Amino acid sequence: MRIEYKYLFSVEHLNQLRQIISPFVEYDSFTLKQPLKEYIVRSIYLDTPKLDYYYKKISGLNNRKKLRIRGYDKLDDEQPVFLEIKRKNGVRSYKNRFPVLYNDLPPLFITGNVEEFTLKMNDKVLDDGKKFFFNYYRNAVHPSVLIVYNREAYLDKANPRIRITLDKDLRFFAFPGLDDLYKEDNLRYVIPGRFILEVKFDHNLPFWFKEVRKKFDLKRLSASKYNMCLDTHYRINKIEKLKKKSYLNNIFETELHLNRTKEDARRISKYSESFFNSRRGCS
Repeated sequence: MRIEYKYLFSVEHLNQLRQIISPFVEYDSFTLKQPLKEYIVRSIYLDTPKLDYYYKKISGLNNRKKLRIRGYDKLDDEQPVFLEIKRKNGVRSYKNRFPVLYNDLPPLFITGNVEEFTLKMNDKVLDDGKKFFFNYYRNAVHPSVLIVYNREAYLDKANPRIRITLDKDLRFFAFPGLDDLYKEDNLRYVIPGRFILEVKFDHNLPFWFKEVRKKFDLKRLSASKYNMCLDTHYRINKIEKLKKKSYLNNIFETELHLNRTKEDARRISKYSESFFNSRRGCS
C-alpha cells in the first residue's frame, strides 16, 4: 500500500509551482505524449442506494473503499477502461484494477464473466475483476457520479516510485449511466480557481517537496473528489437528503482555520459563498 497526501492549491500559483519542482521531476510517459502535457481522467463512481461509501468518508473511517470505472481522454475503441476498487487505510491506499474494452462493459455487467472479457489473462487481473463484481453484486451499487478532470503527472527523477499529480478543472455529472463515461456536455465545475495536488510515495516525502510545502504554507487535506462532487450536486439542487454537514463545506472551513491571515480567510469565505449562491436554483 502506498501513502497518498493531497493539497488544495490556487491556480494563480500553478506556473510558479511548475518552475520550483522542474529540477526534481519529469513528466510520466503518458503525459509526455500529450500535446498540452496533460490528459483527461474520467471516472464513474459506484455507490449503494444509501450512499454508504460517501458517508463512510464523512464519518472519518480509516478503512474504506470506492468502486469506479475509469477511462482516459476521448473514446477510442482500442483503448481499455478499468474497473477499479480503491482501498484506503488512513493515508495508505491500494488499488485493484481490471482492464476491459469500453464496448464490452454492457455484456460484462450483465454476465460478470471476467474471463471472457479481460484484456489480460493472468491470475492477479482476474482476481481483481472478481473482487470488483463481488462488491458490485453484494452491495447493490449503481453509478452515482461521473467525475472528469485534467491531470499533469510527474515522476521524481531520483525515485520514479514518487508520483506528483496536478488535477485541474474538476467537473462532474450526477447519476450517470454506464454509457456516460465519455460524456462532455452538462458537466458542472467544482472549486473553480483551485486544483488538487497529490503526492504518492512508499515511505518518506522527498526532501524537495517539503520545501514546496513550506514555501506555499500547504496543509494536508482529505480532499475526496467523489465527496466534493456529490456534495456540490446536492447543494446546487437544494436537496435535503444529505442531512449531515457537507463534505465540501468542511474543506473550506478547514482552510479558513489554517490560513494565517484574516484577509485570506475573508477571501476564501467570500469565494465559497458566491460560488454556491450563484448556482442556486439550477436544476
